[in-house]
Amino acid sequence: MITLLVGLAIQMNLTNLFAGIVLNVEDAIRVGDNVTIGGEGQGRILDINWRTTRVQAGDSVWIIPNSAVAESVVRNHGYPERDRVVTVRVYVEAELPPRRIERALLRAALSTHGVPSDPPPVAAFTGLQNGKAEFSLTYQSGDPEQAGKLETTVWHHIWKQLRRVRKEKTADQSKGRSRAEQLLREVAIFQALHPDDIQHLSERMLPHTYHVEDFIFRQGEEGHSLFLILSGVVSVRTTYRGTRTENARFSAGDFFGEMSL
Repeated sequence: MITLLVGLAIQMNLTNLFAGIVLNVEDAIRVGDNVTIGGEGQGRILDINWRTTRVQAGDSVWIIPNSAVAESVVRNHGYPERDRVVTVRVYVEAELPPRRIERALLRAALSTHGVPSDPPPVAAFTGLQNGKAEFSLTYQSGDPEQAGKLETTVWHHIWKQLRRVRKEKTADQSKGRSRAEQLLREVAIFQALHPDDIQHLSERMLPHTYHVEDFIFRQGEEGHSLFLILSGVVSVRTTYRGTRTENARFSAGDFFGEMSL
């Protein structure tokens, strides 16, 4: 009897294991999808591991064996819109350099947590309308329920990056002020400083160049510097129990590392 029970337990575990492998390989459902499993109500998938699938339904969490999921009729409410493509139109002064605007729009999209970098967003100068330069920014929004909130965040970042482009244009026209000083003046924590203090700090700043996927510092390392981003996008990621999570993104004009000073 004990042998039979152990054998059945192993068989069920193997069944759930292989069902979990099939669910992940077929990619019909993913973490974050809104689904109905077996007609029991709608919920959001929290996790698909080797044995079970966890689904959030209101205040409850369903823990469903993978074999039951594989044998049930599953309706994925978000599947058709997984790769929802969003295009926004932006109009700016025609005097601003198009290449700078395109780069600014890309930074706005890539600095928005939730916008995938693969496939990457696309920014393009599309023409002139009533004396304004027209640009398009196209990106993918993975979660249909969060698409509206995500677009609002993208617009906030667009405003921030366009404001930065205009400041850069003004800085190009100014005399006797270094780029480092201009960068410091854009950071809120330094704006109350006297111009002499700003100059003093700018003379002690060190430029660093990082490439895609380079690490600025790793989780757990002791920090001694404040970083100001001149261009590009920085991703903040943490690892917990073997799972890497992206927590935030920073772009040109942002700063980090102040807590280590």
